[in-house]
Amino acid sequence: MAEDADNKNTVIFDNAPAAAKPAAHDNSPDGALKVSCHSCLQKLDVSDLEPFSHFSCPSCGADMIAPKWFGNYLLEEQCGQGGMANVYRALDLTLDREVAIKVLKDEISQMEHSATLFLHEARIAAALNHYGIIPIYSCGEFENHSFFVMQYMGNGSLEQQINMRQQIPVDKIVRWMIDIAEGLDNARRHGIIHHDVKPGNILLDSDGNVKIGDLGIAHAIFDNRSNQLMEVTGSWGSPHYVSPEKLEQGKEDFQGDIFSLGATFYELLTGNAPFNSLEHEEMLKMRRENAFVPVAELRGDVTPALASLIRRMLAYEPLERPGYREIIRELNGVLKIISPHNDGYKRKIASVDVPFYLQIKYQLIAVLCLIAIITGGLIIYNASNKRALKAIPEKTSNADVLPSVSAALAAGDSAHAASIAAFEFENVKSAAKVRRQAAMVTALCAYLNNDDLAADKCAAVSQRLAAAGVPTADKFKVIIDFLANPALSGKYLTDNIPVSEAEAWNVACFALFIKNLYSHAAKQELTKNLTDLQNNMSTAPRDSWPYKAWAERIPVYQQCIINGKIPAESLEPVFSR
Repeated sequence: MAEDADNKNTVIFDNAPAAAKPAAHDNSPDGALKVSCHSCLQKLDVSDLEPFSHFSCPSCGADMIAPKWFGNYLLEEQCGQGGMANVYRALDLTLDREVAIKVLKDEISQMEHSATLFLHEARIAAALNHYGIIPIYSCGEFENHSFFVMQYMGNGSLEQQINMRQQIPVDKIVRWMIDIAEGLDNARRHGIIHHDVKPGNILLDSDGNVKIGDLGIAHAIFDNRSNQLMEVTGSWGSPHYVSPEKLEQGKEDFQGDIFSLGATFYELLTGNAPFNSLEHEEMLKMRRENAFVPVAELRGDVTPALASLIRRMLAYEPLERPGYREIIRELNGVLKIISPHNDGYKRKIASVDVPFYLQIKYQLIAVLCLIAIITGGLIIYNASNKRALKAIPEKTSNADVLPSVSAALAAGDSAHAASIAAFEFENVKSAAKVRRQAAMVTALCAYLNNDDLAADKCAAVSQRLAAAGVPTADKFKVIIDFLANPALSGKYLTDNIPVSEAEAWNVACFALFIKNLYSHAAKQELTKNLTDLQNNMSTAPRDSWPYKAWAERIPVYQQCIINGKIPAESLEPVFSR
């Protein structure tokens, strides 16, 4: 049973055994849909009513909403709508709990790869476990509709708080921003950037705690299809919060999220967004000139330190913005000033008093359960990994089995290449040779995309390969291990990969180049790396993926390193270092 915040419906499923049946949504007698009036508890059959239509209880006249079947979920009402998806409050019939379900719109689903990437990013976001992030319970497809299920946030969004036009206490806003900054930083450490931070995506649960939603979902759609999405949705991002680099180049890293968080912070304090123009050029000009009224001029209880922090978060240049840890540290400092008895903010978790003898009993049970779970989990994990990755063989041809990835790399779109490669690497149904190439590209793109956690991501890929039984001497694993360890030099590659093995050596040469580029090696060394790579490419098979990916990029890289004439927007992010 579930009841919404406005007490409009209490929905029940009378045919409990049929609730778990996949066909429970059809028009058969077993799929009859009945609801109980929240006012008089009269049971009503609403099977023939239009979903989400309002109707009056025939017994007491109470206003009610007709629900709709959606697999094992009962959609109770639509509670949100965006350019990409619709959000519904729903009842999870399996676990008998209220949830929110986001369903990708039909017109977005028709865009190439959108549904696949949507679900892939949802699965990545579901791996996050942080109090500042709305948890995702599951995802999938039902009747050709991609969807994911998340926690239902019963107290609405911060956008609704702003629209109430009531001044929110500064200390409450600061605590909110600490939680969201912590959540975004946690996501960043897992390689996820939000790309659409705004008050509407920050929600309040029933206890008044904030969590940010849509993590990674915007990235799945916006990564390299912004123009196509704009044609479908009529908008591009959230114009009041979008970063200047996103406006100028169509790309941003986590510092773009920090800008958007600063704009959100500003609006929560003042009631107005810092940049109100909807015209592209005007938006960019306002950001470049920092054309916003200082927050302290609009609100007298904002401390100089807080005003300075927000100004720096809204800096035009990404490198001038503070990082998440600095933001959190300074916000805790602000709390100590405005709340002298506060030693810094940490979200409090409710607790109850338990007798001492029960505490010991529960702790013992917990330890035994933990041991059992870990032991069983390791057995299942190792077995499933080896079964899923099928112990990728050492000797595999370098023929291109991911042409779309190679085409993206050849075009300089390493972000798109990384998205597809990561999906194929995680896809247990893909052939071993496909996952082998995807693993290598995933590791290389961590550096190409200028990721601060590039080495860590490569280490994670290496660990996955090792768990699948790939030997340490495997040529691709040698290269990935080289990328994973900042202390290893090019000698590690020459010691483990004979130059005579041209295909593997081509990849090794490129790995050496991007690792040196990432670590700010001297121009002379980078030029030598490229010369070696170019010489090897001249004898490489034309159907190999290294040749297809980089043969045409080498002259571009050379020109950029030697004289820097190549426009930044045509280069991979690592060249911006």
